[in-house]
Amino acid sequence: MKKENELNMEADPQELAPEVEVVGLEKGKTANDEPTEDEQENKEEAPSLQQLIRDNVTEDDQPISHANLSLRRILFGDFLTAEIVRRQIWLILLITFFFIIYIAERYSYQKYIVEIDKMNTTLKDAKFRALSSKSELTEKTRQSKILDMLKANQDSLLQISDRPPYYIEVPE
Repeated sequence: MKKENELNMEADPQELAPEVEVVGLEKGKTANDEPTEDEQENKEEAPSLQQLIRDNVTEDDQPISHANLSLRRILFGDFLTAEIVRRQIWLILLITFFFIIYIAERYSYQKYIVEIDKMNTTLKDAKFRALSSKSELTEKTRQSKILDMLKANQDSLLQISDRPPYYIEVPE
């Protein structure tokens, strides 16, 4: 970082990027004019921007010691340097794969739970309908209701017996 600041403070923008030319034409020049000899010498002498970047920028991966590992570094992700990520890439990919599988399984189980809830609701409705139709049938087949229907239809052939029922015993 200090090298970059020193580079930015000391270097002139034209020295950093000599190959960048001002787009536009001066009075009297056309787009096809050849550069002057001074311009060609400056281009050959000055290093290119890519070369300056390669020379001055380095990737400083310093190993993290337990002494400088703080909550702030963990929360902001400063401890994830390129070296650590490179060494643990397969572990990170494996964990990511397991997370994807976990999420997919959770969604499939949620779908099954919703389907089971719908089926339980349908089953309860069917049970209530069966219970209500059974109670209606029981109500309509009572002896008193049948007699009332027969009286309403003026049917006199069927009557309630005056004598109690008796059992016939058959010897075996």
